[in-house]
Order: sequence, then C-alpha cells, then structure tokens
Amino acid sequence: MAYKPIRMQTINQIRQYYSQGYAYKKISRLLGISRNTIKGYVRKMHELDLDILQPFDEPIVRQIYSQQHVQQSEVKTDLRQRLSDICEQLTKVGVTRELLWKEYLTVYPDGYSYGQFCREIKAYKAVQNATIRLDHKAGHTMQVDFAGKKLPYYDRVTGELLWAEVLVCTLPFSSMVFACAVASQKQEDFVGAINAGLVYFGGVPQVLLSDNIKSFVTRPDRYGPTFTNLCTQLSSHYGIELDATRVAKPKDKAHVERHVSIVYTHVYAPLRHDRFDSLDQLNAAVVKQVNLLNTKMLQGKDYSRRQRFDKQEKQELQALPNTIFDIIKSTKAKVHQNYHIFLGEDKHMYSVPYQYIGKTTQVVYTATTVEVYIGTQRIAIHKRNIKAHAYTTTEGHRPEKHSRYLEQLQLTPKDLLSQASSIGPDTLWAVKHILENQVVLSQAHKSCLGILSLTKKYGQQRLENACKHIKITNTVSYTIQIS
Repeated sequence: MAYKPIRMQTINQIRQYYSQGYAYKKISRLLGISRNTIKGYVRKMHELDLDILQPFDEPIVRQIYSQQHVQQSEVKTDLRQRLSDICEQLTKVGVTRELLWKEYLTVYPDGYSYGQFCREIKAYKAVQNATIRLDHKAGHTMQVDFAGKKLPYYDRVTGELLWAEVLVCTLPFSSMVFACAVASQKQEDFVGAINAGLVYFGGVPQVLLSDNIKSFVTRPDRYGPTFTNLCTQLSSHYGIELDATRVAKPKDKAHVERHVSIVYTHVYAPLRHDRFDSLDQLNAAVVKQVNLLNTKMLQGKDYSRRQRFDKQEKQELQALPNTIFDIIKSTKAKVHQNYHIFLGEDKHMYSVPYQYIGKTTQVVYTATTVEVYIGTQRIAIHKRNIKAHAYTTTEGHRPEKHSRYLEQLQLTPKDLLSQASSIGPDTLWAVKHILENQVVLSQAHKSCLGILSLTKKYGQQRLENACKHIKITNTVSYTIQIS
C-alpha cells in the first residue's frame, strides 16, 4: 500500500530511531506518523541498501521519494481508471462503497485504504457534477415544479382527510416565488395552477419551463419535446413559449428545485399545525406565507424578492390577456328522475329544474364551473365539484313538495315545540308529551308533524280543543279525535 511523502528531516528521524532499535510503535508515537508509513520508509531504505547509521543527504532522500512517487502514481492511475465504473455500480440496488472497495483490493492488493478510496470517489463525483452559472434575463423564464411533499386539508362535508399537490413557480431573475395547492397533477389542475401563478406575477414571461410530467409533455426529447394539446392551447392563449428539461436532468431548472426546499421551510412548516376545511382555505393560507417570503430581505442583500421584481422585472413581463386561459369541455347528459344530470368525468351529480326531467341536455364545463343547456337556453350553473359519487343541488330546482318535506326532516325538537306553542298551551303540552315519552326519536318526530299538520284541515282552535280534551287522559297519539 502506498505511503505518504514526508519531510527530509523526518526521514532522518525515522532512520535514527530505527538504527537505535526503537520499535515501529514507539517511533510512530514519537513522530505522530502511522506505523505502516514508517514501515514503508524503512523497507525503502533496505531496498536501496542505504547505510542507516549515517544521516541521509538531499540526493538520497530524493532517491527515496522518486521510487515512492512511482508507486503512488501507479496506484492512483489504476483507481482513476476504475472510478467511472465504480460510480455506475453504486447506483445499483444493494451496492455499497465498502463492497466495491473489497472487490478493488482483490484485483489490486496494494491499492488505497478504504478512507482514501472513498475520498477519491467523492472527488471524482464533485468534478462530474460541476455546475455552470447562468445569468437569467428579467421576465424571460418562469420555472415550475411540483413539490415532492403534499399539504393536508379536509373535505368540508365528510371530514375526510385529503392531500393537495403543490406547484411551485419562480422567476429566476428576481427569485419571486409562488405556490399553489391543487387536488392532483392532472392537466386541468396543472393549467389552473399556471393560471394562478401568472395572475400572481401580474404578467407573462417569454418561456414556461417544466420537467417532463405527463400533464405537460407527451413525448420527451432533448431537442424537440412534444407538449400536450391543452398546454399548447395555453401557450397560444398567453403567447408564452413552452420548454422542457432534459430527461432526468433536474439541474436544468435548478432555481425552482432550490425554491421547493425554501417553500417547505417558509410555507409548509408555519402551516403544519393548522386545519383547512377546503382547498380554497388552504390556498389562502399558502399565499399569505408566500407573500411573507417574497417581502423578506434576501440573505446578504439589501433588497427582497418583491423589491427586485417590482423594480427590475415586472415591466419586462408581457401583459396578461383580458381573460385567463380556461379549459372548456362539453358532453351530453339526460336529466334523471331525481332532477340531476351525471357528469361522467367527475362521477358527480348536478341538479337542474325538475321540469326538465327526462330531457337531454348539453353540459359545458371548465375547471371551475358547470353549465347545463337545453338548446341555447342555460337552465343551470354550478361551481364544479370533483368529489365522486356526490350531489350538488340548488334548492330552487326541487319540486315544492320536496322542499317542504326536507324542511320538515330538518326540524329540531325545539322547532316543533315552537310551532306548537304558537297554536296554544294544550297543543304545546301534547307535542312535548310525545317527545318525552316516545322511545324512537324519528317516530316521535313524525307523530308531532302529524299533529301539527291537522291545523290545515281543522284549524288551530279545533286542534287546541282536542289536545285539551285528551290532556285529562294523559295519553297522546296522532289519532286524537277532533271535536
């Protein structure tokens, strides 16, 4: 194994101690040099047949060094020829540096120690991973990337825990950053987050750069990637050029990659204890944290991201069009007997006026709204809801009897007592008696509604008289006699 070169004075000290019969361990302790290094120099003295009783002059030391450097050069050259293959092997499952080092020693027993072996690998990787510094132009590129970690929020109706994807957008010149939480990485959500980013920046850069996610690229290519039809439409709408990174080359968008970590620290961490009952509520909190990040002074600078953006970059962005890009889709749907149409893409039901039961409608929908038409007449409009197997219903679309029925189902015992009190004290007693003595609450609810409904046929006074009459018996049922 190669040993380290040391000064001429130290070599003479090794010679002196060795000639006096000192053990390698003692020489090592006195000089602070490893025993293997000392053994190597002593061996070299014997190989050159040197007189260890006489001090070594410079030519002799140079002779020792010369032979030593030849050995070291051979060891280093051999390992460096192997480094490319070693680094490739390290990418395979279960392969470790220690395993490769042991295999290396079987071929080259006098090779590097494990520590030296690892240092050579590290130095080789550092050279291979050299980065280039790029000067970014103001208003030229917006880099985007989905964060690897998600943010939690809850369904307001069911209380179900959901996880939102987060798209991070940055302008490299000013380091302005924006983050948007969306339900998924699907095209519609991706485009919706891009819309939100452009609106936040207040303008359109020349280039949109992303990696090769399926929502953006259909066929990756180093020189001419093919983009999805939807993103091509977005490009045309905003007048923005699309560009994609090389496959498996995240450093092509290093700026946004770094800002994903910054967003974890300045957005995810402050919100970790908060509860959000909708995606809109979550995004409001995200934007608040992003605003704080953009107005914070940059480390070592006398300006913030927002200040540099407002001063040097904002005016370089293209103006936003009058309307943001929206995805418009359409399909046909028949109105079911429950006066709802079924939107197959989301597996969600939307209400229309009940008069159109059995009719075939044209459904036109975007990422945010659902409109239902018969011919040229729009008969319903809803906010889009992507929750599968759920209903979105407008109250005015129901038949009147359905509305009344639902109103009755929603009445509480307090509501029933209030209605009974408005009729009279005896009716109040009867309703209260049923609520307190009926075992099944739902049946008690129906009995009370039945009694109160008698006013429609007999009037309030006759109902009050009947309740007064049966009060003597201390028993109440819906079948009380009206006198």
